[in-house]
Amino acid sequence: VRESSGPTARGAGRIMSRTQAKREYGASDVQADLRDHQHIYLKAEDGETIAEEAPGVYKDIDDVVSVSETLDLADPVARTVPVCNIKG
Repeated sequence: VRESSGPTARGAGRIMSRTQAKREYGASDVQADLRDHQHIYLKAEDGETIAEEAPGVYKDIDDVVSVSETLDLADPVARTVPVCNIKG
């Protein structure tokens, strides 16, 4: 951590705006994909919220971690798995 004066990335970061995500993703498609492929069951007050947080709107976390590791900014020590996402 010699090269940094602060923390490294705390998350993957978005690759598209919320507005673009709402145009690109349909709530029912996101729900079905998460349920069928990752056994994640999602419920939200409205479909816009689901579209805004679709997995495809974020960078690949492995790529983000790799950059920090390659630049000797951080050493990965654990992988966490989200169990709940509350937006509001």
